[in-house]
Amino acid sequence: MAGGGTVATEETVIKVAVNEPIRLTALWETQYFVEVKGVYSDTNFTSGWVSRGVELNVKLMEEEIVMDNKTRLVFIGWNGSLRENPLKIQVNKPLLLVAEWMVQYWVEVTDPLGIIDLTSGWYNKSSEINVAPSRIKVDYGNGTRKVFEKWLVGNQTLESLRLGIKVDKPLTIAYSWYTEHLLEIHLHDTEGEPLEGEVHLSLSGLEYGFQAFFNGTRVWLREGVWNIGKTLYWVFDPETGERLRELEASSVNITLNALNPRTVNIVLRVYKVEFATVDYLGVPVPWASVTIPLVNKSWVSTPTGYVVSLKLPEGRIEVKINFMGLEYTDYIDVKGEEKVFIRIPCSAYTLVAGLITGAVVAVLAKRKIKVKKEDESEDEFR
Repeated sequence: MAGGGTVATEETVIKVAVNEPIRLTALWETQYFVEVKGVYSDTNFTSGWVSRGVELNVKLMEEEIVMDNKTRLVFIGWNGSLRENPLKIQVNKPLLLVAEWMVQYWVEVTDPLGIIDLTSGWYNKSSEINVAPSRIKVDYGNGTRKVFEKWLVGNQTLESLRLGIKVDKPLTIAYSWYTEHLLEIHLHDTEGEPLEGEVHLSLSGLEYGFQAFFNGTRVWLREGVWNIGKTLYWVFDPETGERLRELEASSVNITLNALNPRTVNIVLRVYKVEFATVDYLGVPVPWASVTIPLVNKSWVSTPTGYVVSLKLPEGRIEVKINFMGLEYTDYIDVKGEEKVFIRIPCSAYTLVAGLITGAVVAVLAKRKIKVKKEDESEDEFR
């Protein structure tokens, strides 16, 4: 420093030759320690001392950190309120900068029918997913439709229509569905005449029953081959049209194919049976009361012996007869369409014919006796 002047240095140790009066002034700078925590990404600054008044820029190189287990961290800010990245902050005091992150999980959504308003994506930890199908049946207008069945969440099945679930891990959300076809089902007897009744079906533990009408019944059935179970039909009084009783009858069909929209005829072993009353000579018996307990109805035979014509199931049928105070029971085996003759000991016609025949015989006998006496009188006169 010969000749005067000033020298500035940042060295903490200096050597000075004292050849004249000098002034040594130490200049001090205030620094604050800035600590950075919670950093999962590389940054341009880590913890350290920063001079007072300096504007510090702290930048996270990545704001999203994806892990291997369908989990990620998303940067949400510094110290809960500072959202900027990079963060610009003036250092006027010691600072603690904590990077805060939101945990998110990947939710995989499968929606083959396009009926839920939910897409695959990242969802915040502890958030709630609430969703329900916009419709449970997707009709294609060709007799085929898809039907929502239940939710499949991970390895769980949930039966409720509305799904409410907390996101606490990566999830898969899907649903099961099945196909239904529209079938027109007709119930017939063995002669192809329509019946009205009830049909019960089963398929892999499912049970389904429906009413069958004379002009057919349209029903949606789950795709598959259904087993035909109990089948019933109504017996009608042919004279009054009155419903008498619903009877069970076996089906000729064993299964019902519901693999596509179609018309199906289910044939029951039901036969048209005509009842008539005759005596042992085959003469019609009028005015006999005939009761068929199976249908809980009685009829009176007409002058021709005709009683009634009914559609009856295959099997043994009990018949009760009341004629002129005589009551007895008979049985018939229904095996097909037939005319059944109920035997009664004696017809009124036979009785009348017998009386007439007896009277004629008596008259003829009487006339014969009279003629004989007249002949004897003539012989005596001679």
